[in-house]
Amino acid sequence: MAINAVRSVVPQMKNRQIRLVVSDNSTEAEQSSRLEGFCRGLKHAQIDYLKPPEPLSMTRHWEWILQRSLKHLEAGYFSILTDRMVFRPEALAEVVALSVQNPGAVVTYNHDRVVDHIELIRLEQEVWSGEVRRIETRHLLELARKSRLHACFPRLLNCVVPREVLQRIAGRFGSICASSAPDFSFCFRALETLDDIVYYDKSVLLQYALNRSNGFSFSRGVRTKEAKDFCENLLNGLNPHAPHPDFETINNAIMNEYCCVKNEAKSAKFGEVEMGPYLHLIAYEVTQMENEELKNRMRKLLKHHGYQEPRMRIRVDRKAVSGSPQKSTAPLVILLPFRRLLGHLRRYIQRVVREPKSINAWMLANKMLGVTPPEDNRFVFKSAEQAIAYAFRFPKQKASNDEHIAFLFNDSV
Repeated sequence: MAINAVRSVVPQMKNRQIRLVVSDNSTEAEQSSRLEGFCRGLKHAQIDYLKPPEPLSMTRHWEWILQRSLKHLEAGYFSILTDRMVFRPEALAEVVALSVQNPGAVVTYNHDRVVDHIELIRLEQEVWSGEVRRIETRHLLELARKSRLHACFPRLLNCVVPREVLQRIAGRFGSICASSAPDFSFCFRALETLDDIVYYDKSVLLQYALNRSNGFSFSRGVRTKEAKDFCENLLNGLNPHAPHPDFETINNAIMNEYCCVKNEAKSAKFGEVEMGPYLHLIAYEVTQMENEELKNRMRKLLKHHGYQEPRMRIRVDRKAVSGSPQKSTAPLVILLPFRRLLGHLRRYIQRVVREPKSINAWMLANKMLGVTPPEDNRFVFKSAEQAIAYAFRFPKQKASNDEHIAFLFNDSV
């Protein structure tokens, strides 16, 4: 997977403004050998291949490569690209240009993802406007305390960070991202340190291999090998700073980082976590869990902490209950079988045109006739590679407005 990440960067290094440092933390000798051979085979002056002195946890690896890069490179800006992400064509040049246009600012961006942990592989492409907006960090922290998170939150793997910002954070907190979840540790430290960030409302990255993601595994309630290794490397247990440490969900891990930085910074920018939205978001995560034993345990914890399931409202037709005369439904009864037939036919057609074997046909139709496939997230792909190729060929069209991010600029949260 790391080779795919490298391949997504190399074509975008033509202007010599970009230097790629490939830090190989793999414990599998064959994979390391392939990656090293690939990188050295490129014979590119702007690509460095290196390995840490010993296998490191994700947190220690991120901290090590960032500190080493600050010491040995003269670069003015830094970003992390994980082995489960690739840059869209030409997208890296766009964010580099934005960083140059906004000196000293952290520039963040969105990402799409390939849902490939299931048999029916899907592509999720986010709504985007292409707007470049400054967002006050005080407002983002207000959203965070109410458990309203967004892709614009700076997490190292979705942003370009100036050297001086990394140095300020390290000087203030003793490290850049050393905590249980390094991406959100950096996030909340950056939001405390800065007055604002610059958000580019566009998906620059594409994420895949979700079954290898610690965060995604937690959200499903599945403990993969990577997730188990992650837990074993935690020195202070899981989520010790969270309002309720016993919830084993990804958003509780995020709120753990919020509370940890809040305690470190002792800043007025950090308000108390609002418990209603916090428990509601965790309750939603629990409904998505695949591990029934863990799901039941988390539901008991929710009840123990005072969470109540929303009541379902049933609307009653008072006229029908009171016995008021009703119009004849005979025409509806006659048309119902025909409408059902049309519905079945429509669903069948939609399923056929979105099957994996139809993807190549769409590609050919687009090339020969200029036909564009339906713009939705319901296509099914036979592999992650096919989904990525489709995403690059048929990116989601630009939205006509930026209403989907209006809440990021509205003070009445």
